[in-house]
Amino acid sequence: MRTEILLVFLIASFCYGQNIMPSGSMSLLNSYITWSNNGMQTYFTITSNFNGQIDPSDAWIALGVNSERKMSGTNAVVCVNTQSENSISHHLNIGFISPLFSSFEPMLGLSNSNLSVVNGNLTCSFTRENFNSLGGYFGFDSITPLHFVVAYGQGSFSYHSNRGSSMNTVIFADSSMNNTNPFTPMTKPEAPSSNFFNIIFRVLIDFFSRLFMGSL
Repeated sequence: MRTEILLVFLIASFCYGQNIMPSGSMSLLNSYITWSNNGMQTYFTITSNFNGQIDPSDAWIALGVNSERKMSGTNAVVCVNTQSENSISHHLNIGFISPLFSSFEPMLGLSNSNLSVVNGNLTCSFTRENFNSLGGYFGFDSITPLHFVVAYGQGSFSYHSNRGSSMNTVIFADSSMNNTNPFTPMTKPEAPSSNFFNIIFRVLIDFFSRLFMGSL
């Protein structure tokens, strides 16, 4: 009897805070998130009124996932809605910087994106590939628990104080979906000190790409 009780306790302790949810919703940081996994892709929406403190027509919001409750390492989809910019892009946070996964393809891994403002709420929707061979790209398989990460701010994407992460994790696929990552996952990006020149190069490419596009 004691063995059975101990076994139940261990199982409950392991499962606490982990939700196997191929489809679901969550509220986090004045925002409402929904998602639906169709097997190879997952469709996301995030809607926020920014607690009434930011004009949604001059704002950005980012939705990301991470194996830890922190910004560094997060795969972040950044949605910008200003008079001069309307964009959705895919980033990999490394330390205190957030370069694109690919400066040549800002929406790498994303499709079916849309930004809209309705009744004072900014809504960003997109479809994300469940798997990719890129280093640092989190795959949505049936064994990897991930935290949601949300951040937002006024104007264009920049350093932000409005940020938060979910207490509980989500596993985006269940065993019936037979979702396995065909690539070797790299869940933690290299530290800035060990890859300094590569990071600076990516940031400079991103900067000049944005500068060039803004001058057209």
